[in-house]
Amino acid sequence: MSLSPHQILARLAENDRAKAQEALAALARQRQKLQKRRGDVEVSMQQLIIQRDATLETGTEASTLLMMETAMREQQLYLLQIESDMSALSESEAALIRGWVVANQKYDSHDKMQQKLDKKVLRANEVRDQKQMDDMFAAKSVREGSNS
Repeated sequence: MSLSPHQILARLAENDRAKAQEALAALARQRQKLQKRRGDVEVSMQQLIIQRDATLETGTEASTLLMMETAMREQQLYLLQIESDMSALSESEAALIRGWVVANQKYDSHDKMQQKLDKKVLRANEVRDQKQMDDMFAAKSVREGSNS
C-alpha cells in the first residue's frame, strides 16, 4: 500500500518534530552543565572573597591581595561568559520551540486531511457495498417474483 501525500507530509513533519525534540534535549543537557559551572564559579568567588577578607585582617602583602583580586576578576569574566552562553542557549531553545510548533501544526493539519480522506473513502466503499446489496436483493426479488 502506498502512502498518500498527506501521510508523507505528516511523516516529514513528525521527523521535524522528533529532531527538534532531540535538539531541545541536548540544549537542556547543555543548560544543566552551564548551570553547574555557574554554581561552581559562584562558590569559587565566595571562597576568594572569604580568603581576601581574612588576608586583609591579617595584614598580608599587597601582592597577595593583587593576586586575589586578579583571580576574582577572572572568575567574574568567566561568570559573564557563562551568562552569555546561557543567553545564546535560550535563544536557540526559543528558535527550536518555534520550529517544533510549526512542525506540530503541519503534522496536525496533514493528519486531519488524511483522516478526512480516509472517511471519504470509507463512505464511498459503504455506499458501493450498499448498492451491491440493494442490487442483489432486487435481483433476488425479481427472480422470486418470476418463479411464482
